[in-house]
Amino acid sequence: MPQHYRHVMLAVDPSEASRHAAGWAADHGVITAACKVSLVSVVPSPPLAPMAPGIAGMGGLTSTAGVAEYEKEWEATRKVHGTAVSDVYTDLLTRKCVTPDSCSRVLLDGDGGGGGAVADPLVSYAKAKQVDHVVVGSRGLSALKRGLYSIIGLGSVSDYIVRHAPCPVTVVPLVDHAASVPTPD
Repeated sequence: MPQHYRHVMLAVDPSEASRHAAGWAADHGVITAACKVSLVSVVPSPPLAPMAPGIAGMGGLTSTAGVAEYEKEWEATRKVHGTAVSDVYTDLLTRKCVTPDSCSRVLLDGDGGGGGAVADPLVSYAKAKQVDHVVVGSRGLSALKRGLYSIIGLGSVSDYIVRHAPCPVTVVPLVDHAASVPTPD
């Protein structure tokens, strides 16, 4: 029998792993119409944000066109994340495991860095809103790939959340483990 939570946060992004985790939470009774649910997505800024012309000591490294292009990319990224949150919200309403009054949709700003840059705002939100359970998807990267990504400044969002969240965290892998189990002859 699933535990009943007061406030569950679903970390949402545009990935298949995120949609899978939301569906898993609905299917396994982690989220119900009786609890508050926050669908939270962190919108990372595009990497290598340009310096605006006239910043002291920078000598106008980037043209106004560069700043406009950056802002255009930022807005496009916000739209993609907003659509992902709306899609999960609609799915959960259809499944009748949330109501419009029990489910909030939140977009937070992140930066262009690695896993901590996206995960830290999620952890901060969980702390500030006294979330008592977090559900996050995972693409199922191997330890080797996670290690390689960390060398270049990318990190696992789910790993960071597990280490820093103020409450229990369920990491839902995208990999279908049942499909990898051999069936008896």
